[in-house]
Amino acid sequence: NKDGNRILIKTDRSGELAVNELLASMLAQKIGLPHTDYKLGKDNDQMASFGKCFTSSNTEIVHALDLFNEYGFPDTSYKTEDYYNYTAKLISNMGVQGVQEYLDKMLCIDYVMCQEDRHYNNFGLLHNIDTDTWSMAPLYDSGDACYANVPAKFIDLNADVIGKPFGPSGLVNLNDQMRNVKTGVYISDDIIESILPEYKNLLNEIGMSEDKQELLIESLHLRTLRMMKCIGINY
Repeated sequence: NKDGNRILIKTDRSGELAVNELLASMLAQKIGLPHTDYKLGKDNDQMASFGKCFTSSNTEIVHALDLFNEYGFPDTSYKTEDYYNYTAKLISNMGVQGVQEYLDKMLCIDYVMCQEDRHYNNFGLLHNIDTDTWSMAPLYDSGDACYANVPAKFIDLNADVIGKPFGPSGLVNLNDQMRNVKTGVYISDDIIESILPEYKNLLNEIGMSEDKQELLIESLHLRTLRMMKCIGINY
């Protein structure tokens, strides 16, 4: 930007990807997950999310896929829990603390938002090259969620969602993936209610139709309840 800071920008014609970045950040803030704070604006006449870049001259991003390339890929015979455990162990071996809690919180947000694109390049670590220390990177690239750019008439809230990453070929039913979560149930209906006023304002700002807005809000409530069921919590 004009101050010389590097900025993360996500833009699309509808503005839905940008809003999803803000929604993920709101949820992450509520549950204590490292994240980038985004603002909604315009970039070349398109709606966009703007957030401060979390890399610098001495801090680099190392994606989960980079670790696989360096230390080996999961066995193709693995089940979804094996992919999860393999990835968590690989990251922990880098000296990172709280890996499982981070991954569980990320999966909770992805489940509630119907995130379909959390592949191994869409989460990772930060490496300080001066001190050779590692930490989890803030949550990023959450735009491809909440039925982005899908017309309301084609949205089926009862359909299973196939997402990523902890499954064969990187694909997995999100219901199955949620059963890896062991450290806690991090999103409640109260949390959803607390963010709805700001979320509705964002949807109105990008001019989303009322019928799709209603579907997305219903989806957040429904998937929060289903998430609890997947983890084994009665509601």
